Order: sequence, then structure tokens, then C-alpha cells
Amino acid sequence: MAYIGNQPGTGVRSRFIYTATASQTTFTGADNNSKTLKYSDADYIDVYLNGVCLVPVTDYAASTKTSVVLTQAASLNDTLEVVAYDIATISDTVSKADGGTFNDGITITTADNTTQLTLESTDADANSGPVLELYRNSSSPADDDVLGEIEFHGENDADEKIQYGLIAAKLQDASDGTEDVRLSFKTITAGTERERVTIQPTEVVINEDSQDLDFRVESDGNANMLFVDAGNNSVLVATTGVDPHNASSSSDLGVAIRDDGRFHGGVTGQNAMSLNRLDDGDILTFKTNGSLVGHIGGHGGSFHMVNNSTGGFRFATSGGQTRIAGADENGNFEDDAHDIGAPSVRWDDIYATNTTIQTSDENEKQNIESLTNAEITAATAISKLFKTYKWKSKVTAKGDDARTHTGVVAQQVQSAMSDAGLDASKYAFWCSNTWWETQTEVAAVEADEEKGIEAKDAYTRTDTYDTKDEAPEGATERTRLGLRYAELLAFIGAATEQRLTSIESRLTALEAG
Repeated sequence: MAYIGNQPGTGVRSRFIYTATASQTTFTGADNNSKTLKYSDADYIDVYLNGVCLVPVTDYAASTKTSVVLTQAASLNDTLEVVAYDIATISDTVSKADGGTFNDGITITTADNTTQLTLESTDADANSGPVLELYRNSSSPADDDVLGEIEFHGENDADEKIQYGLIAAKLQDASDGTEDVRLSFKTITAGTERERVTIQPTEVVINEDSQDLDFRVESDGNANMLFVDAGNNSVLVATTGVDPHNASSSSDLGVAIRDDGRFHGGVTGQNAMSLNRLDDGDILTFKTNGSLVGHIGGHGGSFHMVNNSTGGFRFATSGGQTRIAGADENGNFEDDAHDIGAPSVRWDDIYATNTTIQTSDENEKQNIESLTNAEITAATAISKLFKTYKWKSKVTAKGDDARTHTGVVAQQVQSAMSDAGLDASKYAFWCSNTWWETQTEVAAVEADEEKGIEAKDAYTRTDTYDTKDEAPEGATERTRLGLRYAELLAFIGAATEQRLTSIESRLTALEAG
């Protein structure tokens, strides 16, 4: 029958034989057969000198469990024999065949790095086996009880025993029917135990201790398919770089999601981003302080960019031609509803092959009349107001190279209309627009390569508001006058034609007379 421990009914005897040197008293360490002297108890050893059994205490001392010291020194080539007996315990053994229970700790020690414990199951059924069970049999279980630990110990270079790793289960809820547990995996890092992975009732946490410990997932072709850069608070895909937005080589390509909300991507030879929606609607939305301000999306096979309240543009193809049309806040086409630019935010030059096409359908007009005498008088006066001029902003930018323009001054047109008894604001060729604006000094920004921040100089930002109610307190009111030259020239042309017709009629009458 096999047993864990010493077999009952037999002792374990070890014999150590030494050949003495001249005047030797202490015998320890390796004997003639390279066996190292050791014994469990001085009462369980016999000592022989040249075959004569020596008397304990009188003839020798044995207190260290690793040496025997003679009272009188041995002579050269004397033979000292030590026979050591281990203590055999019979009453507390567990048999291999029957099994049993240990009520105290067990240590298995070996001098070689071989398997020290094997659990083997020879059962052929589908049940789990072999099974290693850690059972905390507590009569009063409570939350936060540690149910069991698997510890990994080793020595450091200071000959200290160190716990290098730990797997532990902690009871979170001991209530019947709602039991919860927390499973932790800990390792020592820089001399301090850190919680690396934690399986909790509601989540799985990596790096619970919030240390600079990166997390990396490999794919078949990329060693950093998913990389959590703990020190820079970034989640990276296919890279370990801090900021692929500034990628300058193939090693920097990838995607970075920063904890401050920024999203960066670096690619080569293909699109940096592709967004695909399988039906009509928003593809990308834009918010400010949680409120929707605009969106980009697809609509009927076309593409739109619109403001959330006032609409914007829709890009569509019709008859093989690409068209840019106005759209409402949902991306639907809108006719005659949107302007390009504003009085406070003007375009400079518009370059086109052909002139603009103005709607002139009779079916959409009413009150079609000839010019009155007052209107002819005003138009005649305006025709004499054309002069040359230069824009102040262009002179500031270009100096003497600023080009000369030809036109009239809106204030003078207004005066000519008033002199004829007419209100210029009632005519579409004369425009007056008012808005409110504020100016804010924006401080310079220093570059931060780690955070992907580029350096910017200080500047003055101008914000405009269409109404006084929209503008903040202290905003400056601005007014700018303008002219629709096409309509103004049509006004002058109509007046000139009516004057010429009248003159021709009078000439014809005079000639007839």
C-alpha cells in the first residue's frame, strides 16, 4: 500500500562514514560517499568510532542537526560512522487507494525542477476532471471574504522571499441567489504589487491601479493591432505611435483615439476614412456643447452639407452635370431660398465661364409697368454718378498695385432717389444690411507634439450676428450699403430708352410740322 509520507512500521535510516584527519573533532558536510550529514533529532543518531559505539554528551555533542563534535580528537585515518534515524509517524497517514483529508498545511520539496504535483483522472465520461477545488468552508460568509489565492513566490538578489504573482477570488455578494465574485490577477511591477486584470460582476478591467501599463493585442499580421498607450491616454489601432495625425513614415500609420476627444488617422495610398450608410440620412453629425449644429449625409444618391436650422448645400448630378443647389435642414432641395455670402461675410471674386441666369418669366411677375417721370429723373441723375475708385482694403494689402474700379456710390444713389421723391429702399438695386459683431483676442498656443497640438500665433477673432437679439451685450452695430449692378443698369437703361423714345417722337413731330 502506498502512502503520502513515511510508510508505517518502518523507519528511515541514513549512514554517514568519515575518515578522520589528524586531531579532527568536528565531522560535518559531505562524507566519503559525498552524502551530506543531516539528522532530525540528536536522540535518534548512533555514533561509532572505529566500530565502537560512543556515548552521547560524554563522547560527542550533536546539537546542530548537521554536525557531530567529538569530546576527544580522532587520530589520522580513524573511521567515524554516524547512523541517523528519521521519526516515523503511523497514526496520521492518508492512503493512495482510499484518499482522505489533511487538516494542516503540506509542503512538497524537491531539489530538482521536476513535476511536484500531478492531478490525473482516468475517468472516460464527459464530466470535468481532474478538478482542483479551493473551498472556503466558512460558517459566516461575508462580502469581501477572500475565497482563495494561488501565489507565486521566488527569491530576489537579496535572498528575500518575494510574492511575484497572485490569482485571488474575493466574495462580493454572499446573498443567496445574487452571489457575486471578483477574480483578480496581480503581478509585482517595480517592486509594487499591481492589479493587472480584474473580472468583476459587471465588467472586466485591465490596469485597475491606473498605472503606466500598456495593453496590446496582436493580429495575424500586426504585433500592435490594438494598443492602449496608458502613459498618453490613447487607444491605438495598428500602431504604437502617439499621434498618427502627424505620421511621416510607414511605421507611424494607424489610428489614434485620444482621451480628449480627438480622432487621428494616418494612411498612405488610400482613403483616410470611409463612412458607409446603406440608406438615405445623416452620415456624419456635428454638435457644439451637445446641441446638433449641422450634418453631412446622402439623399437620393446625392450629397448634402447643411446647417441644422437654416439648411445649406446639396450636390447632385442631373443630365450628366453636377449641380450645387440650396437645401433645407434635412437635405431636401430648396428653390429661391439661400444666398451665397452675407453683408458681413462677402465673397471677393466669382470666376465663371458664363454670366448668371436670372429668372425673368412673365408668369412669375406682376405690376409690369414703364418707368415714371420721377424714376426717369432719378435714373438720369444716377447715370451721371459713375466714377472710378479703389477699395481701401486692396490698397492696404497691395498699395499702389491695387487696381481701379468703375461704379457708383450707394449713398449717392440713395440721395439721387430722394431728390426725385423716391425711397431707394423700395428698389431692389439698392441694399442696406445691418449686423452686429464682437472682437475677441485669442491667445497664442504652444506646440505639444505628444498631444498633437500645433503652434498658433495670437489673433483677433471677429464674430458676427444677424440680429441684435442674437448678439451679446457690448456688440458693435455695423451697416453696409450695396448695389445690385445688373438691376441698377437695367433701371438706367430703361430710363434712357424711354427718354430717347420721347425725344424721337418730338423730333418726328417737329420734322412733320
